[in-house]
Amino acid sequence: MSMTASALSQNALLSSQLAQQSAAQKAQNATPAQQNKAQLNAQIMEASAKVSLSGKNEAQALFFQTAAANISGQFNFKNTQVNFNFSYAQMQFGSAMENFQTNNSAQNTAGRILNFATSFFKGYQAQNAGKPPNEIAQNFIDKVRLGFEKGFNEAKDILQSLRVFQGDTQTNIEKTYSLVQQGFDQFLNQKMSVNSPMEKSPTV
Repeated sequence: MSMTASALSQNALLSSQLAQQSAAQKAQNATPAQQNKAQLNAQIMEASAKVSLSGKNEAQALFFQTAAANISGQFNFKNTQVNFNFSYAQMQFGSAMENFQTNNSAQNTAGRILNFATSFFKGYQAQNAGKPPNEIAQNFIDKVRLGFEKGFNEAKDILQSLRVFQGDTQTNIEKTYSLVQQGFDQFLNQKMSVNSPMEKSPTV
């Protein structure tokens, strides 16, 4: 690991420790959903602190982490009805991080990002109950897409600063980006299709 990467890791570790301390201090006054959100954020920060950016495995892991952090940041559930949703998101994140060393293709990384992002849909849907289903689906995808693109740009900036955003690493990251965007489109189209009434056959 280069000195730049080492310094980055140390800063991330410090940020993780501060995030965990802050979460603990706020726990007494927070709702269960807010506590789970703080735990998820601390989990992402801690994982980021452990990443070494020496190869494509680690670059994909970094991309997943920055995407997850920014997608999570798009949501602010305040009711206990969404409590399970954050628990499921934590499970998705933990499972993804366990498998990066052996299974880090663009397809698999994109799948992990999509699974994490869409795990927030039920909570967002419950929070916006009463609105038109297609509007909920469109707004949800707009939010996760915004968070994902922020995460992509963060990961790209870090990798460029370390001079490793090139060759296979760049190709895999950009392919992952494209696959996730396609996945968002497919998710939205599926929801729109389910929500749209079937066309009636013309009477003869």
